[in-house]
Amino acid sequence: MLGEYAENEVRKDFTLSERAAIGEAVEKELGERRGKGPPGDPFKGKKNAQIAAEKAGLGSKNTYRRVKKVTKQAEPELVDAMDEGRINSVSRRILP
Repeated sequence: MLGEYAENEVRKDFTLSERAAIGEAVEKELGERRGKGPPGDPFKGKKNAQIAAEKAGLGSKNTYRRVKKVTKQAEPELVDAMDEGRINSVSRRILP
């Protein structure tokens, strides 16, 4: 019981850049399926970016793509600001 309490009390949520890394790992694992899969595939009809966004906890593929782009292309200070919640939105206006 104490271990479960400690796990929940000390747990830190993933940052946006960590979520982007999780999404990229999911995309890599999925490979080049392009929305197609074998019969019974629970992801059939979904594109890899949408699956990655959902598994990483980012909701939409557009948000996932924006966060991933900031993580890869922005200055480290912007990535830190995003991760720390000092900026409220990752929009096309702030991307290079």
